[in-house]
Amino acid sequence: MDTLTPGIKICYISIFIYPVLKKIYQIFLVAFLFGQNLNVFAGAPVFRYLDNGDFDKLDSYLADHDINAVYGDSAVTLLVYSILYNKNRVTYYLIEKGADVNLFVNGKSPLMHAASKGNKQKTAMLVSHQADINALDSALNTCLIYAARHGSLKTVKYLVRHGAALNHKNIYRSTAYDESVTYSHIEISKYLRDEYVKNLPDFHDGPYVSWKGQRRIKAFYMVHDSARRMTFKHKVNFRAESNPFLMRGFSQDSLEYLISKQREIPADQVQGVKQIMVIGDIHGGYDSLLVFLRSNGIIDPGLNWTWGKGHLVFLGDIFDRGHKVTEALWLIYRLEYQAAKAGGAVHLILGNHEIMVLNHEVSYVADKYLLMTDKLNMSYANLFSKQTILGQWLRSKNTILKINDYLFVHAGLSLDFIEVGFTLHDINNHVRFFLNYPNRESRGEVNRITIMGKNGPFWYRGYLEDNHEYKHLPEEELSKILSAFQASSIFIGHTNVKEITPLYQSRVYAMDVPFYSNEVNMQGITIENDVFYLVNSSGDRKEFQ
Repeated sequence: MDTLTPGIKICYISIFIYPVLKKIYQIFLVAFLFGQNLNVFAGAPVFRYLDNGDFDKLDSYLADHDINAVYGDSAVTLLVYSILYNKNRVTYYLIEKGADVNLFVNGKSPLMHAASKGNKQKTAMLVSHQADINALDSALNTCLIYAARHGSLKTVKYLVRHGAALNHKNIYRSTAYDESVTYSHIEISKYLRDEYVKNLPDFHDGPYVSWKGQRRIKAFYMVHDSARRMTFKHKVNFRAESNPFLMRGFSQDSLEYLISKQREIPADQVQGVKQIMVIGDIHGGYDSLLVFLRSNGIIDPGLNWTWGKGHLVFLGDIFDRGHKVTEALWLIYRLEYQAAKAGGAVHLILGNHEIMVLNHEVSYVADKYLLMTDKLNMSYANLFSKQTILGQWLRSKNTILKINDYLFVHAGLSLDFIEVGFTLHDINNHVRFFLNYPNRESRGEVNRITIMGKNGPFWYRGYLEDNHEYKHLPEEELSKILSAFQASSIFIGHTNVKEITPLYQSRVYAMDVPFYSNEVNMQGITIENDVFYLVNSSGDRKEFQ
């Protein structure tokens, strides 16, 4: 091994040494847990009978005791104990004796315990005796999710072949496939993805709309019919008799879409606004967004603008992660038009995920979109090309906005970025140029790196993080940044927080509450006559102190 390079040595250790260490650890862990178990259940002789496989004494004991009784501080039944610690024949004996195969213990069904242990034989025993293969725990996990999380490929395969719900999501919106990826079980991930592709559920997504000449538009939806196992485009062409043109949805879609021929470049700053609502990263969380907007009086049940002259600000990242990106984009597009007619405004600030998709970086795009575009031999990013309505619209958006004396930007701004001397207009125009003309260099490579780089408005994290990549921004540097734009405070998304958090003596508001993970509720900030309120999906509001 002395002749190997350091990198190959590391690989050697990873491939050959790590599995050995892992096995030793598992042996010691099992021994420890078994020892703990003996201490806990030493007072109940039935557990000795189970450990020894003494079926005669078990028969005698069960003649006078409930087979489904719960024992000890660990609150286990005999069946769950046997699944966790005993041989397969003991588990089979208890099942045949009438142990309840669907009785939850410690928050899990017996099948979930077997799947967590990765024991395919016990899993099969339970399923063959009518264990509910798709039972849910309090976090909506199934036995398949437990099996994928704990790394037993044989158990996963058995469950899938016997009807486990492949596409079920727990409260964190994770499928069994997602769990296998999170826990780095590569073989399970590949198997589940292959099964997912073969057994796609019904999908319907769109519309995707483009101009065809001066008067006609073409629109299509991506559709997957699971019964026929077919993926196809449902296409219709329209003649636009007016501008804007009201396009009626089709292909199972009853909504109407206002399509505008011209897109105005939005203003860099607006003054005299009395009502502002600010919302962080959406990431395809369309359903939650609807609840939030309705509860806070922004839209009516028909999805129409009802907030008069108010200004609604989205801090970017509508794209990626979630499964209703298209719906969220069209909603914002529609509300922008309606708000302007009512004397208000909707402002969409570009985030790093918009930039990535428009630049053909699709690493974070939800599987739904990638699988459908792959089946249709399409590029997901091309659905938002310069020739499309949404693509043109997105490329017109601002990167940074000032309303009254408040700044709105997706990630934040570093002092390095400010010292270059860009104005709001400079920043917004540079980004529009880079998005519309990605192969031209007339704006200068230095400007591109400065604006699109890690200290620029799409990526900077120095307001919340302090690590090898981002040093925490000092108070005095924030003061210089705000002074450069004559602003009192700045609103950012991009970096997750558990709840909307005022920083730097309420001069920075961190807004990226990851409601799209279902771990927290959606939140926003309303500003009315310079008074700040925290609002949520229930319509509750609380003044910031």
